[in-house]
Amino acid sequence: MGQILFLPKRTLRIITVGESTITGVGVNTHKEGFTATLATELARRLNFNINWKVYVKNGYTAKRIQEKIINGVPEKPVDFIVIAIGGNDAFELRSPKKWKKDVRALIISI
Repeated sequence: MGQILFLPKRTLRIITVGESTITGVGVNTHKEGFTATLATELARRLNFNINWKVYVKNGYTAKRIQEKIINGVPEKPVDFIVIAIGGNDAFELRSPKKWKKDVRALIISI
């Protein structure tokens, strides 16, 4: 004879950090932006509850995100961290070598 287990939905904790693409440029609210869309799709496909939060600053480069945002993120632990960066580094004409160094430092700080 088999068993039927009723397991509660699991909750995933997601944060996104980055620049204007994560802030939702072009939409009216975060609920219409990248993070909410990602959370909605993950919840639907995985049948999980999703708690999400966005940490961004328009105009920030990878280096500024690492220096000014990451240490202020109180959620610990989280299941996923999504990083969206690069546009502002390109606008500031940072070399690929410097950008790569800054991205590595950001990832290490996380």
